[in-house]
Amino acid sequence: MAPGDLDNVFFCNSGSEAADTALKVAIAYCNAGEASRTRLIGRERGYHCVGFGGISVGGMVNNRKLFGSLLTGVDDLPTTYNREKQAFSKGDPEWGAHLADELERIVGLHDASTIAAVIVEPMAGSTGVLVAPKGYLQKLRAICDKYGILLILLSAEAARDLR
Repeated sequence: MAPGDLDNVFFCNSGSEAADTALKVAIAYCNAGEASRTRLIGRERGYHCVGFGGISVGGMVNNRKLFGSLLTGVDDLPTTYNREKQAFSKGDPEWGAHLADELERIVGLHDASTIAAVIVEPMAGSTGVLVAPKGYLQKLRAICDKYGILLILLSAEAARDLR
């Protein structure tokens, strides 16, 4: 039932388990060929549930205060939400796709050979039902492909749309 060459499934019991498992699979996958890839990139205002991995890469400040520093090598992309630029938007916001380019800065700072994965929610629900701007996910996909970085999207539908 999966599209294209997607022929493996890993079932989880919850969103927390799914997020942490995705992070562990990314690190394990990189360890098999490029062990230097241990850094993870999340996004400000991102919510990836309540496991250690999810909290560490999530961008919710209060969640990270106590537990967020337990996983080392984490950076954040800026949030794509800008109230001033996106107020009263209907559908996917027009403003904000350029914020994906911040990943290029992070790659330049740390070197792509140290980055295992980028994890984002196409639609951030826990921090205000924030829809990704038009073209943002496509830009992230292109940058990740350029540097061999895994892209974890916490939405099967969004992942299908980027294939």
